[in-house]
Parts: sequence; structure tokens; C-alpha cells
Amino acid sequence: MAAKINIVLVLAMSLMMTPVFAADNEDEKPVAYVLSSSGVVEWRPSPDLGWDRLKSGQWLVKTVVVRTDDNAEAQLLYKDDSKVRIEESEIYNVGSRKTSSRQKKSGMWAMLQRIVDQGISGKVGGVAAVRGGTNEPLDLDTLVPRSGYVMETVTDFKWTEGIGGGPYAVSIKDKSGRILWSSTSDTPSRRIFLSHLPLKRGKSYIWEVSQTNNKDQKPVTASFEWMKEKQENSVRDKREKVIEETKYAPTADKHFALALFYIDNDLFVDAERELLAAAKATGYPQISYKMLLESIYALPVPGGN
Repeated sequence: MAAKINIVLVLAMSLMMTPVFAADNEDEKPVAYVLSSSGVVEWRPSPDLGWDRLKSGQWLVKTVVVRTDDNAEAQLLYKDDSKVRIEESEIYNVGSRKTSSRQKKSGMWAMLQRIVDQGISGKVGGVAAVRGGTNEPLDLDTLVPRSGYVMETVTDFKWTEGIGGGPYAVSIKDKSGRILWSSTSDTPSRRIFLSHLPLKRGKSYIWEVSQTNNKDQKPVTASFEWMKEKQENSVRDKREKVIEETKYAPTADKHFALALFYIDNDLFVDAERELLAAAKATGYPQISYKMLLESIYALPVPGGN
């Protein structure tokens, strides 16, 4: 039902350094990214320069040396998506690690690189989604769900703020266009209790949103299918296995694993929720909805090139 998708991590970071991915000199190209840094962790670009505090979100070239104090540690991501944890009281040469020359096209490193290249940012919830790193609002468009299944009986439908903002008119229709439910919202989201509506599991529906104060903006629509109960029970059983397998993993990794699981099962509303939680757990509570939608739906989105 849904288009084939790329499984990627979608975390829009506040970057501490701007990497030069296209640099001619290999020594100037980033080879590692600082996922986390706790305690007193310092770095220097070369042996003849002084030490400075290492921060999460920083890009490192291969000549960088990192050192940790007592009760301090850092975690680095390399361009082949491998990770290294620098333990306390350690001196670590970033260029000492041998990595694969084959870079994953849909891995975390590739996603971070795309975020840097495109300069995209946004606020959680799509309340003030922006494009091009400016405060220019996106045109009205649906965010989640945009396709795939909806599993939970209580689901948050979300859309971009649109030029001029709310209030908004929201409705759900059947395939023939008959309105089954309608309401209004002052904010670009609406919690909908599917079990309270005349909807049937296993059926596909269209939801529509429009701006009541912007007549020039046409209503936008998206589709979803309310998952059959038998299929939902199977998904829940499989989800428990994922939770069990990752119970000792860091919080962010737990949420990311669930996000990938939901993406595999065309449950994009749930994937979006887990990606937001992963972003928050890593200390980066902002997420780009443009990147999120391009990545999990493999569809063009407003503001795209």
C-alpha cells in the first residue's frame, strides 16, 4: 500500500561546527561526529594547538585528539555508521580507527550530512516548520498520517502551520467523499478518537484540513487505513520482542529501534512519535519535519527543491 521507503534516522541537530564534506584535502573532511559528551571532555585539532571543551554535535577531522577526565566519556559516530565510546581518563586519536570505505546511503551519517547540506530546521510538532533556515512558514500540508496504517484508536493528526496559521477545519471522509467526521482546531494538530467515529478497521479513509482564515489556500488531504485488529495484535506481539531485545540499550537507541520497526510496518504516526522521543533523548529536541517526511515516506514535501 505505501511506497517503498528508506529507513533513516531523522534528527535535525544544532550543529557546533559546519563540516566541509566537499573539501579537496582529505584531512579537512569530517570523519567523526560527536553523538554525546558528558563530564570534562576536551579536544584539540592537532598536537601543537591547545585544548578546548568537546561538545555534542561537533564534527571532527582525523587529526583531532580527544581526552576525557575522571568520570567523563564521549561517543563518536564514524562515516561508516560505526560508533566508538571513549571511556574516562582516556586519550583518543580520532584518525586511529579503521573504518569501512563504503558509506551507507541511508545511514545516520548520510542523514546528518543531508541535514547540513540542505540547511533545514524546524520545531517539534510542526508548529513553526521552516525552510531554507529562515522563518518563512511552509504552505499548508499534511504531516502525519500521510499514508500507511493507523493502529492506535487515539491518534494525533498533524499538519504544517501554513501561511497565516489557524484556526483550521479538519474532516475525515470515506473513499466516495462522504464526510464521516469534522471539527476545528486552533493549532496544527488534532487528537482524534477513531473508535468514537463511524470508521471500520481494514478500510481506507481520506482526511482533510483547511485554513478558515486563508481562502487562497486550498484544502490538503492525505490517506490512511485503520489497521485490522488481527494485524494489530500481530504487530503488538512483534513490538514486544523489539522492546525486549533493546531493554539494556540507551534510551535513544530504544526509541530509534521502535521507529524503524514502525516504519517497516507502515505505521508512520508511531514512527514519528518514536523519532521525536529519540531526538529528545539524545539532547536534540528539534526535528526537521521535511527530513522526516522525505525519509519515512519517500515522497516530496512542501518547501522541497
